[in-house]
Amino acid sequence: MPASLSLVATLGLNFLLRGLINIGSQGVGIPFPTIMETALFQIFARKIDKFPIQMIWGIAFVAMGWLIFNAHKFGAHVRFVGDNPDSAQEMGISVKRVKVMAYVFVGFGAGLAGVLSVLINRNWFPSTGDGLLLPTLAAVFVGARRPGEALPQSSAALSASSSSASLKPGLSRQG
Repeated sequence: MPASLSLVATLGLNFLLRGLINIGSQGVGIPFPTIMETALFQIFARKIDKFPIQMIWGIAFVAMGWLIFNAHKFGAHVRFVGDNPDSAQEMGISVKRVKVMAYVFVGFGAGLAGVLSVLINRNWFPSTGDGLLLPTLAAVFVGARRPGEALPQSSAALSASSSSASLKPGLSRQG
């Protein structure tokens, strides 16, 4: 399937699921008033003095990602598949397996972010993350990365995400 079709299919499924979630929850958030007493909250979202422990989890995930993509065979395979899937296939790399494992890693990160969001807010909102879709897509496209490729170059991705993240506050200040 071409990269543009998979992007369209992903966005379509995203909007379908968000619509079903909004219908199911009737657009109302679900509070979790007793979540602070759970072991899950103590492990993922408590504060040590005034330092939030979720920062440690975020830094650990970034460090794990950096190690996987820069110091492990899997990271090299992701770069090979992203540069040229046909060449990677000829070298004996299972392109499908690498893509699936990369999506699993990204899904794990998204799941961790969702859990931390619920624990921090002590509330679940059906619209959580809605405002992040456009800046994320802008960072992908401005960062000189086609949707079917692997990781973009660090400087392009940083520049694109910074500019797309600063667009909304800048426009809001202009009135």
